[in-house]
Amino acid sequence: MGQAGSSPADENGDDDPPLSQDMLPITHLQAMAKANSAEKLEAGVKQGISALDSLAHNFELSKETGDAEQWLHQIELVRQEATDARTVVGVVGNTGAGKSSVINAILDEERLVPTNCMRACTAVVTEMSWNPSEEESSKYRAEIEFIKPDEWQKELRVLFNEIFDGGGNISREVSNPESQAGIAYAKIRAVYWRLTNDDLAASSIEKLMADRCVRGVLGTTKYLKERYCDTFYKGLQHYVDSREKAGVKNETDDEDDSQSAGDKRKKKTRKREQEFWPLIKVVRLYVKAEALSTGAVLVDLPGVADSNAARAAVAEKYMKQCTGLWIVSPITRAVDDKAAKNLLGSTFRRQLKYDGTYSAVTFICSKTDDISNTEATDSLDLGDEIDKLEGQLTAIDRRRREAEKEAKKLRDQKGSLSETMDTCDDEVDKWEALKEKLDDGETVYPPAPKTLKRKRSSSSTDSEDDGNSSDDSDHSSDRGPPLTAEDIDPNIRDLKDQKKQARRGRSEIELQVKQINGEIKQMKIESRSIDDKRTQICIAARNRYSKSAIQIDFAAGIKELDQEAEAEDYPDQYDPEQEIRDYEKVAKDLPVFCVSSRAYQKLSGRLLKDNAVRGFTDVNQTEIPALKKHCKMLTENVRSIKSRRFLNSLCRLLTSISLYNSDYSSGASKSDLQKDSEQRFLARQLQDLEKALEKDVKDTLTQIREAMNENVFENCKEAINAASNTALPTSQGWGAHKSQGGLPWSTYKAVVRRQGVWTGSLGLSDFNAQLTEPVYKILGNGWEKAFHRRLPQILKACSKGFANDLRAFHTTIEKHSFSHGGNPRLGLLAQQLTNYEAVFSDLANRMVDLINERQRDINREFTPNVCNSMLTVYNTCAAEVGPGQFNRMKAYMNNHVTAQKDIMFQRATEVVRTMITDLIKEVGENMEDRTDQVFVGMRRDYLQVLGNARIEDITMPNSERSLQDAIRDIIQQSEEVFKAILEGRDVPSLEQDVSAGAIEDEQQDSDTEKKGFEKDQRDKIMEDTSSDVDIDMGDDYA
Repeated sequence: MGQAGSSPADENGDDDPPLSQDMLPITHLQAMAKANSAEKLEAGVKQGISALDSLAHNFELSKETGDAEQWLHQIELVRQEATDARTVVGVVGNTGAGKSSVINAILDEERLVPTNCMRACTAVVTEMSWNPSEEESSKYRAEIEFIKPDEWQKELRVLFNEIFDGGGNISREVSNPESQAGIAYAKIRAVYWRLTNDDLAASSIEKLMADRCVRGVLGTTKYLKERYCDTFYKGLQHYVDSREKAGVKNETDDEDDSQSAGDKRKKKTRKREQEFWPLIKVVRLYVKAEALSTGAVLVDLPGVADSNAARAAVAEKYMKQCTGLWIVSPITRAVDDKAAKNLLGSTFRRQLKYDGTYSAVTFICSKTDDISNTEATDSLDLGDEIDKLEGQLTAIDRRRREAEKEAKKLRDQKGSLSETMDTCDDEVDKWEALKEKLDDGETVYPPAPKTLKRKRSSSSTDSEDDGNSSDDSDHSSDRGPPLTAEDIDPNIRDLKDQKKQARRGRSEIELQVKQINGEIKQMKIESRSIDDKRTQICIAARNRYSKSAIQIDFAAGIKELDQEAEAEDYPDQYDPEQEIRDYEKVAKDLPVFCVSSRAYQKLSGRLLKDNAVRGFTDVNQTEIPALKKHCKMLTENVRSIKSRRFLNSLCRLLTSISLYNSDYSSGASKSDLQKDSEQRFLARQLQDLEKALEKDVKDTLTQIREAMNENVFENCKEAINAASNTALPTSQGWGAHKSQGGLPWSTYKAVVRRQGVWTGSLGLSDFNAQLTEPVYKILGNGWEKAFHRRLPQILKACSKGFANDLRAFHTTIEKHSFSHGGNPRLGLLAQQLTNYEAVFSDLANRMVDLINERQRDINREFTPNVCNSMLTVYNTCAAEVGPGQFNRMKAYMNNHVTAQKDIMFQRATEVVRTMITDLIKEVGENMEDRTDQVFVGMRRDYLQVLGNARIEDITMPNSERSLQDAIRDIIQQSEEVFKAILEGRDVPSLEQDVSAGAIEDEQQDSDTEKKGFEKDQRDKIMEDTSSDVDIDMGDDYA
């Protein structure tokens, strides 16, 4: 092979030497890894997996070529990078916020998540994700995970303490469903529904735990799958819904009145059955909803203060995992309640600050169809716009009333003409009867004069008169002369003409009435349209106002928290006029959606039993489609990161294989002395690179420790003192008089029975969090600064330092190579350098993700450790019975807090400090491992190019030559595919011709001779390089 040109690269390394013809550049794959579109990146991943399959197939057929096993290992490691992206979005909201209805609308299902307010529906954590199953019978799938036996036993112990009084009898409070005893009783009766009160009193926790049905589900997971949503929903409800009230209603509605009382009692008994909702830990639903198709996972979170400890732990776990957080509140309350600012409580807001998830919040205003036009017009100053529409409505209404009046007049005329026609028919009948008598030879006389228009009610009298007139021949002299045929026929013709004219007039009136009715109908449509437009204007105006107000309130909530922490951290330097961050940008960046799930469902052809929703004519007006698009968009970042990670690893692998696959000899024309000199030079440069990378890691860890000391550890003493000083007043406040904010005995008792946390009718009571609050307040700003600003900056700077070291190393090698004849494969090494830089960039991102994931666990450790210090007094207080127990409980509590306040916060902060120290150590180990892997890979590549080249005078076996050709074809075809994806063209299929990889068996002599020569060259270089670095290729891509 000929050698490349000898001009060196410029100082920036932009001018790479030309590649040898047998070395294929991996340029399109590199460009693919830098694409901005998540869809293109994922298409690249799909094609990359096909390329790996083809490579693996060919290496499998060529295991006798020495390095095939190692390359197969590398291929498998890269393949493991191709994992599905998962973006967890937590959905929170108070009862009645319409959260479940919004989720159903997003999933395009009329009823999948329960939309009633039964206890089970609000208690169970429900996860919804994409269903990849292609089976028609599995379009809807569910996994229902139950709590473990020890978790239920712990729960039963608390429930028993609630329902039994000091004498061991069932408390009378169980009859009050709102009391702690009533709630506990309902849980036990739901699971053990056959037990009467006497049975419960005689039972024990051990006996209840031994129940066969309960024992059969605890610690298990039930699986459901259905083809249709309605049957799936019913199957799901069997486990998650509370059916006590609904069951009684159904029984009475369905019973036949003829049934005996005994039959009805039997039917009712059959209806009542065991309920599972108190035993459920989490429900996972898998559906084919478009909004979830890109990896979004919606989690309906009932709240982390659930009375069931296992479910509360699950909710807390999801909160830590959340990439996005959706807060749902009815639009009628969202602004007035300052929901965005308060954000479900200051503790919740502070947790978002610690987790760094403020930017992940999305606010959803539900029930936008619930609006009063009058109130909206006045409060939103829509007078001019609405007045114009009101004028149009008034004009249309006036025209409609006039048209209805005209129509009524015409209908009256039509009625008169109908009566005229009836009268004519009657008269014609009379005259025709007279004519028949005349024809029979009888003498007939004119009938008595009668008006043509008459009331229908007089018909009976008329018929009587008709009869008398025909028979009364005795008074014929009073009726005038007898009639002749010439007298009768004209009368009949006149009457028929009158009827014809009346019919014609009635038809004309009917046409007029029909036309007017059409106009009235059109006016009603116009009126309804204008009314809808008026409602649309009011809804749109309220939406705009709400979005702006919520964004401002949200930013105000963050500002308030920042200022509070800043004033405590730096009381002398604090300036309230100095803004800590750009709050206008914070407000603007908050996504707010004002949605109507009911209108969306109706316009989508669902909710057929419901009336049309006023003010909506298109699904886009409901903003549900926009919310679905937002849901898919949330996944783009995670999908792009994972796809780039795979494509960068693939690019690095293909470049290494291409280097391995090339057979250019850089040392064929050089003397042994020249070869030795170049080998020693390469060894020195590799040692220098290794030391530079190690120094980068060490310096980075030093900066991380300094950042933690400055922003967190140095503030711990102040936080401990503040918490210690407020601990006793806080505990005294729990037992203060109700007028001073103290808790009732029942609530106090419920809290200590549940290790300091209870949610009852008075809301959440969390003794542990209240004691720890000063710690969180003081450490908040420094914690956020350290973990969410300083550490990402330090790691980003470290990745740049790594890249500079790699570039400096390559530039030195490149200049030396050009001064000694050059090497055409240096261009491929320059491409590979870009791949290794991407590894270090991704390493920084991985470490940021690792730190963020770990610190979400760590920042939650303060409260549990305080709880551990309080367990003794909680158990002591919970065991108190009899008269005076409340005073004794309060005394125990205050005494314990006084004794422990100086050490429990110290202990909690020490635990956190240890965990942070361990995290820094873990980060260091990960960085050292990764830099070692990069160094080993680079050393292998540079040795392959500059120190261990193949020699042309060694005959290459046909099997290895066939493998080379197959690999070259796969890489070339892959590049064509990636180019097509980037250009948006149809993707050509990647050839997987197994015959291309069919390697024929060759004699082993040539293989042995060649491999022996390569080993000697490699060993000679390794003697001069660091002996303590593992050169095993198996870790290069881990």
